[in-house]
Amino acid sequence: MFAIVLLALSALGCPPATDRVLVTNVGQIVAGNLYDTPIAVRGVVRDVFRDPSNDRFVFLSLDCGGTVIYAGHMTSDAQATIGRLETYIGCEVEVNCRCGRRDENYTRRILGHELELRNVEDLTLVRRPDRELFDAADIVTDPPSIYEIPTSGPRLVRGLVIARWHGDAMLVRQTDGTAAIVRLRSPSLPQLFAAIEAVGTPETDMFNLSLRQARWRPIQGRFPGCATNGPAKAATLTELLNKPNFFLIDPSWHGELVQVRGTLKNVSYDETGRRSLLLTDDGRNITVDGDGANDPRFAPREGSRLEVTGVCILDSDSWRSNAPFPKIRGLRLITRDVADLKVLRPPPWWTPARCLLAVLGLLSAIALILAWNATLRTLVARKSRALLREQAEKLSETLKIAERTRLAAELHDFLAQNLTVISYQLSAALKTLKRSDGEAFAFLSTADRMLLSCRTDLRRCLWDLKSDALDEPDLAKAILKTSTPVANQARLAVRFPVQRDLLRDSTAHAILSIVRELVANAVRHGQARTIHVAGELRDGQLRFSVRDDGKGFDPDNRPGQRDGHFGLDGVRERIAGMNGTMTIDSAIGKGSHIVITIETRSPQ
Repeated sequence: MFAIVLLALSALGCPPATDRVLVTNVGQIVAGNLYDTPIAVRGVVRDVFRDPSNDRFVFLSLDCGGTVIYAGHMTSDAQATIGRLETYIGCEVEVNCRCGRRDENYTRRILGHELELRNVEDLTLVRRPDRELFDAADIVTDPPSIYEIPTSGPRLVRGLVIARWHGDAMLVRQTDGTAAIVRLRSPSLPQLFAAIEAVGTPETDMFNLSLRQARWRPIQGRFPGCATNGPAKAATLTELLNKPNFFLIDPSWHGELVQVRGTLKNVSYDETGRRSLLLTDDGRNITVDGDGANDPRFAPREGSRLEVTGVCILDSDSWRSNAPFPKIRGLRLITRDVADLKVLRPPPWWTPARCLLAVLGLLSAIALILAWNATLRTLVARKSRALLREQAEKLSETLKIAERTRLAAELHDFLAQNLTVISYQLSAALKTLKRSDGEAFAFLSTADRMLLSCRTDLRRCLWDLKSDALDEPDLAKAILKTSTPVANQARLAVRFPVQRDLLRDSTAHAILSIVRELVANAVRHGQARTIHVAGELRDGQLRFSVRDDGKGFDPDNRPGQRDGHFGLDGVRERIAGMNGTMTIDSAIGKGSHIVITIETRSPQ
């Protein structure tokens, strides 16, 4: 019975080597008599490998007189530690360690005790191998059994190299026709189909024997049983990867030259930059490696239909007595050169990636269309509101004009006609009383002038109601439109740079009425030939003036309401109601200049 030993770092430090007991009977370790005791063990290093369940553990396999003891070491750099310990393979060493007990919580461990190796420096070289490196038993003529592999020592493989991959692995066709995988210590592969012999540590995957940590050298001779470049067997991935009735990988394909077809699923690269191809067909995948797959002249695109010729190898872990059954990854195709790879059909244009791009493009287009539609809806809503406001304003203006027209018609039909009749009656009374009573004639004359003034004002009101001058955005044009009818033959010049929308409707109407009254007075009483109207709006104060070249008058002795003159008094009363002021500058024969200032504000 073999003692299966595994490493777990002890929390306690190891005592100096001088305090250790050299154990010559490993049966004491197996029996557990040396538990937690510092010891020294001598043996031949047969193998160094990493714990398959924990990458931080490195195992050292010691052959102690036919009994294998496994010592373990925990390290932060397992790869470097393995490289150092591999130099001791085949050598007799002395290991200073502590004998420990199996950890019940570590379910992978098997019954037995363990050697805890704290430092690599605790391993001392005692003697190197006595025999020459390549003086080893041939693995074909003297194959070790599965139980002899841990203590069998180095073995020799002779034959032709029929496949190479990963820079440090090759498949050798031996003299009996079988194929053995040889993994080298360093990446220095021989040429393809070269005759070699290699020596290394034997291992098995439960199906085939192979070598690891091997060295090789070229040899002379012929190997009639070693086929090199025979015809490839056509096969499908289903035939390679499914054993009939068992749905398992068929290991009998190991070492066979086959030709398969499939679709290139993807291309991957390892840490050294070597390329591997993943071929798929009928839902099954196989990895393609070797010289052909790494040839830069072959650059297939994913989705291409390929025909691949290569040597099959069984890709699996090695079996060891302290580990469960090895994990079988599957079959792998090793190509020999670029001629082993042929593109039967380029990838279809419509690939999943392009389909995804098309879907993303379509979704982006839909998103843009939705965003554009939302923008258009916003613009349409904004334009609709503006149009609705414009139409409402036009409707309001139309209603105001219609209402003014209706009021003008009613005033004309009733008030104007009545005033006209009164005027006719007063005129008749005047003619009658002129010959009899002079004082009555004076009163009636005043009444007649008042009625005439009322008729004039009424006509102007009616004109204002019918006119759209109040809706004119330019106040200068509104003044011209309002005052031109009363200017007669006089030349009217207007400079009034004030926008209509800055004034309230009542203020604008008052300005138009005042200017029209002053223009009418200048023409009717002053016989003016030229009239200038000017105005400006500054700091909320409106200042405007009316100047003419007429006869002028004396402001202090001008005719008033008793004389039947109501124009200037009406203007003054209108300005006073707006908290404004009026200044009159006039003299007989010098025309007149009237300046008006009123406070105004925005209709807001």
